[in-house]
Amino acid sequence: MKDRIEFAEFLDIQSKLEIKAGTIKSVTDVPKSDKLIKLEVDFGEDQFRTVVTNIKPSLGEGYVDMLTGKTLLFVTNLKPVKMMGIESTAMIMPGFYDDWAGRLSLSTVFSKPVS
Repeated sequence: MKDRIEFAEFLDIQSKLEIKAGTIKSVTDVPKSDKLIKLEVDFGEDQFRTVVTNIKPSLGEGYVDMLTGKTLLFVTNLKPVKMMGIESTAMIMPGFYDDWAGRLSLSTVFSKPVS
């Protein structure tokens, strides 16, 4: 378990994060990697952003169809980082790891309220 932080510390960290919803337009494997996938994400900007993430093993089979077209939350103000030679310009915010199902569950964003 990680160290507990004060609420004020959380507010300080949270105030620095830019969190945006983005729609995943394409999902491709990163060559020579068993863990990484490359996402092209639409944040409503002039161009799609590339996001490289290591969640592939946690998603199980069918991850391309599972992710394509989904709107998820991302941290968008991180400094770009290269992973396997591909520049990643944001970080996906996964929901939680479901021990029962043995895979990652993602927090999706709905375009209309759920009844």
